[in-house]
Amino acid sequence: LFGFFGMKFFLTFFAILFFCFTISVLPQHSENKAAVELYKKAEKYYEEGEIKKAIEALKSLLKLDNNFSDARNKLAEIYMDHESAVVRLKAERELKKALLNAPENFEYRFNLAKTYLKRGFTYNARKYFEFLTNEYPKNTEILLNIGNIYISDLEKYKDSYAMGPYRMAPFYDNNLYSYISEYGMEREFTEFDIISGITLDGTIPSMSYGIKELIEDRISSNTMGISFAKWANEDYKKAVNTFNKLINIEPEHRDAHFKLSILAYDNHDLDGFIYHQRKIIENNPNDKNAHLFLGLGLHEMNRSNDDYDEFNLARRLMNDDEREVFESLEYILPEDEKEEYEQMGETEREKFANKYWKSKDPLFLTEISERMLEHYCRVAYSNLKFGVPKMEIDGWESDRGRIYVRYGKPDYEIKIRPELELNGPKGGFNFSLVWYYPKYTFVFADPYSTGEFRFSDGSSGSRFPRIAFQQVEEDLKKVYPENYDHDYGGELFAFNHYTAGFRGENGNTQMEVYYAVPQNCLRYNPRKGRFVAEVKEGFFFFDDEWNDMKRDITVNEFYSDDYPDSTRLFHIVRQNNIEVEPGDYLFAIEIQDQSSKNIGRKRDKISVESFKSDSLKLSDIILAVTIDSISKESEFTSRGFEIIPNPSRHYLMGEPLYIYYEIYNLKLGPPGLTNYTVEYKINRLKKKRSAFIRLFSGIGRLLGIEGKKEEISTLYSFSDVNPVEKQYLTINMETDEPGLYHLSLSVNDLNSGQKVSKERTVFITNNVVNYIYYRDSQN
Repeated sequence: LFGFFGMKFFLTFFAILFFCFTISVLPQHSENKAAVELYKKAEKYYEEGEIKKAIEALKSLLKLDNNFSDARNKLAEIYMDHESAVVRLKAERELKKALLNAPENFEYRFNLAKTYLKRGFTYNARKYFEFLTNEYPKNTEILLNIGNIYISDLEKYKDSYAMGPYRMAPFYDNNLYSYISEYGMEREFTEFDIISGITLDGTIPSMSYGIKELIEDRISSNTMGISFAKWANEDYKKAVNTFNKLINIEPEHRDAHFKLSILAYDNHDLDGFIYHQRKIIENNPNDKNAHLFLGLGLHEMNRSNDDYDEFNLARRLMNDDEREVFESLEYILPEDEKEEYEQMGETEREKFANKYWKSKDPLFLTEISERMLEHYCRVAYSNLKFGVPKMEIDGWESDRGRIYVRYGKPDYEIKIRPELELNGPKGGFNFSLVWYYPKYTFVFADPYSTGEFRFSDGSSGSRFPRIAFQQVEEDLKKVYPENYDHDYGGELFAFNHYTAGFRGENGNTQMEVYYAVPQNCLRYNPRKGRFVAEVKEGFFFFDDEWNDMKRDITVNEFYSDDYPDSTRLFHIVRQNNIEVEPGDYLFAIEIQDQSSKNIGRKRDKISVESFKSDSLKLSDIILAVTIDSISKESEFTSRGFEIIPNPSRHYLMGEPLYIYYEIYNLKLGPPGLTNYTVEYKINRLKKKRSAFIRLFSGIGRLLGIEGKKEEISTLYSFSDVNPVEKQYLTINMETDEPGLYHLSLSVNDLNSGQKVSKERTVFITNNVVNYIYYRDSQN
């Protein structure tokens, strides 16, 4: 069942036991006083870190008393900590000699099992520990070690496949541009550099396609071989059972709770994961890792406020170096920003980080940046899953950890090993671990079975020859520094908006933002004989450093007597204002339907114009649905009018176009009156036409054949006593051709000779544009 090697191990093991029980038992301790003194010296040397002196002392005393078993055990413990495989073999030999003298000694037997584990002979160690478990069922050290072995084997078997022995591995031809399968079929990678993995246009689809196609073909084919799910399931059950036994013996055992939490996490049991992390914290409130991992579990349970609290607590418990790693942006910044970031001091880094996370926040309607939390979770997960404690490698600094922090969880992951044994896996596990993302792929390998998966190096012995994935990482991050796709809980929808600036108080500028909520993206629910949609709206205004200037979050209810007709698109008109100093700003609009969780979001930059000077100035143009004198106060009442903005800027052919604007600093001439003209022009923006069509149009004009009117133009003259004018116009669109139009408005001050103009684009359409605006929540 266990293969030739396993059978050989058992025959040797039982032969040793049989021999040990048939000889007279010799003393474990020496009666040679000189040997005992040397043993004491060796222990002292070892405690002081004088390893070589300790080894020499132990060797010397064994010459005095070859049967001093405790000395051989001590020598084996020292050898076990050595990195050399040859030296660790010496540890095994010393323990076997010690067991000849004391076959029942638990410490010797336990250390022999640990030696097999240290040497990488997991199979031998597993069988030896299982043997000891039967003899010492309540020994927590044995249970901990055998439980860890079960988890180690589980990691090897989980999501693992063996490549069938009947086909050759694929290879890449010498020009590195085509992939040749074992079928002999060639697929071209057009303009594709397989070493870097990036096409000339900056995308990375081809490498993912080639490798993914290969693996998926093997999975679906009969020669893919055996999935190791069976063995993984068996080890999962054994591991859970073992650590539960340990907790029954020692309820506060941290490692047992920690291992059970990992098993629960991998089994998609977040409640179990959180339970065991809480038990660790209950026994040790200052365990920073438990708080960190608890934050990870709470985050995946969508408990954003609780997870943020746990991450903050973990951060406070970290030392400076740990906190710097946890908060560092080095893995996710573009190279140019990374270089700048590395040169910053602590205060500058904190300021930069605040700006970065604000800019990456997918939803300002929530109090916490989901992107920042996701980053913390990725660091936590990397430390949970990818660390190699015996090699003192933290998860975040491993190859897998760096990729996970930058790009998150892969869409698809499998392990591949090249050999297949009919009765189960044999020998070592030279795995290739493949991570698939939509636009890129990474392959990791663990050729020495240390548990540290590093980038496949593209060597001739690699399953993916000629692809050096370390170089792929370097080239890829130039195109994709990081990746994050937020789950909003509903569908994303688009909406229209535009902005307009007017002169404010004390040299400031009044900025107005108009937007329209598409009614068919909302879910109306019946309430008291009517239908109501509950909508959470947010308007956010920032300076160019992402510092908050305004955060306006409201929950509004929109009513309808009948269920809205989904075949007709209605827009609910909204408006938000802010008065700021001239300069560059950023703003965001977010609209979330509370029932469906559908969400619309806009991010935009804006340069706010100054109206401070004494020269002639013209405000931006408001394109309106209608403009009336004030009949009732509403959110759209301002400047002596009720102006209903048209955020989509769409108008039906034949319907009037309403515009509003303000003129500042008109010069008063004799006898104290302004004298100016206002001219507007509307031109249809045309697509570029062919030379033949342009020639034909010219011939038509020469022959006196009139085409459609190209421009609407009107000039008005005004005179008044006020240097500030607030005006609106109703423009009748004399066109029967839909399309995109350019509106220009010019003001010419005849007293000062100054002239100013502003522009807008307008859409003339055949389709009816329906607007709803609310004077109050009940209308």
